[in-house]
Amino acid sequence: MNELKFEATIDFYPGKKAGIPSIGYRPHIVMDDDQEKEYLGIVFEKTDFENDYSGTIVFLCLYYNLGVNYNKIVVGESFEIFEGGTAVAKGIITANNNFRGGEIQ
Repeated sequence: MNELKFEATIDFYPGKKAGIPSIGYRPHIVMDDDQEKEYLGIVFEKTDFENDYSGTIVFLCLYYNLGVNYNKIVVGESFEIFEGGTAVAKGIITANNNFRGGEIQ
């Protein structure tokens, strides 16, 4: 597999983001249950926002082909999106493309 892709629903924290991120946005995510709080680089591939703060995204794991372990990302688990050290959103993983849960359409 050349890329690892996930779908998630997200809610941005009010006042933390100037506008809705577009395709190509490259934040980090931290899984809520990760005791190490490892930052995992992602890039938005698709976005479908219902309003200024909530929506669905599809993201690629930015460093998957460079050996970074993204096994902490599991369907049904919650996470936060970070810009630097600032949490800007929260979300839940809803699907992935390697069939550990739901399949991305």
